[in-house]
Amino acid sequence: MPVCRQRSQTNIVIPDNPGNKTDTVVNMNTYREVMISKFDRVREHTEALCKPLEIDDYQLQSIVQTSPPKRHIAHVTWFFEAFVLPHFHPDFAYLFNSYYYTVGKMHPRSDRGLLSRPTVEEVWRYRTYVDERVRELLASVDESHWEELVFRVNLGLNHE
Repeated sequence: MPVCRQRSQTNIVIPDNPGNKTDTVVNMNTYREVMISKFDRVREHTEALCKPLEIDDYQLQSIVQTSPPKRHIAHVTWFFEAFVLPHFHPDFAYLFNSYYYTVGKMHPRSDRGLLSRPTVEEVWRYRTYVDERVRELLASVDESHWEELVFRVNLGLNHE
């Protein structure tokens, strides 16, 4: 990810693609709006993919290498909570950590499809709560922490 540098109190410089000779200068508030929009767009895409699913479909794990939809939604939500926000639920760190060994223990990969709790409804509430907190943080974080926040949010969005 390109490193942004601050040009003034209200503007930041975003390096363009390597082939371009100029950088893009944007207002910090505009960049915040762009990140919030990007966050919403990626998260809404996942929701659209899940729209045709019935509740029972969220639980199915076809092979060990993939997660059931409920688990995937919860895992990516957990990522934002674990690396961007304060914790929402103490048990979710164990249930939805996939391979971040330095963060803590995790539920076995092969057993992901065996969890009936939390329910799909609880996972969607969890996601809504975390999404609202991330939007608030993107809108209000001090500029001195902006670059680190953008890095982590982009990492989570790419993960989704």
